[in-house]
Parts: sequence; C-alpha cells; structure tokens
Amino acid sequence: MSLGAETKLSGSYWDGQGEERAWDDQVRWSYSQAWLKLEQGFSAHLKPYLHIPVVMSGVYRDGTPLVRTSALGDVHSGLVFQPWLARRQKVAIQVDLKSPTGVEWPGESIGGGANVQNFLTGTGTTNLGAFVLGHALLGDITRLEARVGGVLKFPGIVGYVLEEGGFGNGWLDPGDELLGELNLVFQPTDKLSASVGSTYSVRTSYWMGTSGESLWGASWEWLADGGSFLDGELGLTWDFGSRWSLEGCVGRSIRGSDSRPFAALGLEEFSPQPGITGALGVVGRW
Repeated sequence: MSLGAETKLSGSYWDGQGEERAWDDQVRWSYSQAWLKLEQGFSAHLKPYLHIPVVMSGVYRDGTPLVRTSALGDVHSGLVFQPWLARRQKVAIQVDLKSPTGVEWPGESIGGGANVQNFLTGTGTTNLGAFVLGHALLGDITRLEARVGGVLKFPGIVGYVLEEGGFGNGWLDPGDELLGELNLVFQPTDKLSASVGSTYSVRTSYWMGTSGESLWGASWEWLADGGSFLDGELGLTWDFGSRWSLEGCVGRSIRGSDSRPFAALGLEEFSPQPGITGALGVVGRW
C-alpha cells in the first residue's frame, strides 16, 4: 500500500505550433493529486492493483484562486502478469482499466450544470490500456525499465458537452493513445536508488457529437488534434526498513502539442499543461 501526493505547477501553455507561451497577468495553474495505491502479490506471477486519486486543481492570479476544485478523480484498476520468473531480464504484461469515477459535470451540486466556476476531476469516459513491461540488469548497480503500449479511449456521453437544440448531453470521442516510458535506475546500495526517465505519448484527434437519429449512434465532428507530449523525470527511493520505502521525484514537461482545448475544464489527461511536477510517497509492504 502506498500513500502520496503530487503537484504540477504551470504558468504557461502549449500553443498550436507546440511553442510554450506564458499566461498573462501573473496567472498560475496547478494540478495536484493525493492518492492511495493498493497492490496485492496474488502469486509470483500475478499482481492485481487499485489506484484511487483525489484531485485538487485550480487557477490563481497573484495567489488568489479564480477557480478551484477538490474531488475524487478517475480510478485505475488492473493486473500485471509475469509469464516467467527471471533475475536479470524480466517481461510482464499489464492490463489497465480507467473508470469514470471523477466529477464530469460543471457545478458544485446536482442540477448546477450552468455553474462553470469549477474544474472537472474526471473525463467521463472509460479507458482500457494494454502494456508490455521490461526490466533488464545492465550491471551490478544499474537496470533499465521500460513500459510500452496503447490505450483505447471509448466514446461516451459526458456532462461537459451539450447538444444545442437537442434533448440532452452530447458525446465525446477522446481518441486513442500510444505510450512509451523508459527509466534508467542506479542502485549503489541496498537501501538507496536513483532514476532518470522519460515518457512519450502520441494521441489521435478528439471528436464531439450528438445522438443522431438513433439512441445507439452519434453524428460526429472534429474537435481538436491530439498531438504528442514528452516529459522527463528524476526520482529517488530510500528503503528505511524491511517493509517501508520513501519515494520522491521531480519532472518537467519538455515538449507538447496544443494544450488549450480542454484547459478551461481543468482536464489534465486531455490537455497536459507544461510545467514542473513534484511528488512524494510512502510505501508499506506486508
């Protein structure tokens, strides 16, 4: 089980050409998560997990909040399966399900959909990801870790797309995503390790639509390009007992595509803002 928190601070955005531009009037944007992660060593080959986040996000001008929201985010659950056991080279398969448990309706209460002074903490859509995980020892104190795969993002009716002149809410197709992670880990002692890594993602276009002529179909129109994003990260882990670890990391956005389409909703999953991220967590094992 692990408990932790991470915060991303930004004073800029990616424009349509992928250039980083500063916000005006001393505007600062923040996106934070406090999370609970549960992982069960069901067997030597299989590990189910559950990740529950609470999202806190907002926009500030000169330290004064203009928009601020705290609520449950979208929960991730899944399985990691290791087909065979090895010491120096390891391969595993991960299946990840993201459920739409976060707040997807603008407003502070049920029936408050017209109140847009709140950010959203969930996309309202379901994701299903499949990844291959690799782990290879490069020497006595160095190892290479990789995670490569794709995410299917299923279309759905969401609270923040309205059908004008129709009978209800509209549809959002969030496109799909290819994702790659690479980490180089140095472990000079049994209790201390450091890492340097990067994450690269490519997303397809976003589409919005109305219900169309039937309940099961939708008429779609293009909303925004998905683009690509690259982040870098430095991490440090200290094992201060046989059952406890302290983990910390700092990350920085390196390049990205237009981050404005969903910025007004605070949806970091769809429109990652450029900035610096810091995280700290405590892991307990039993």
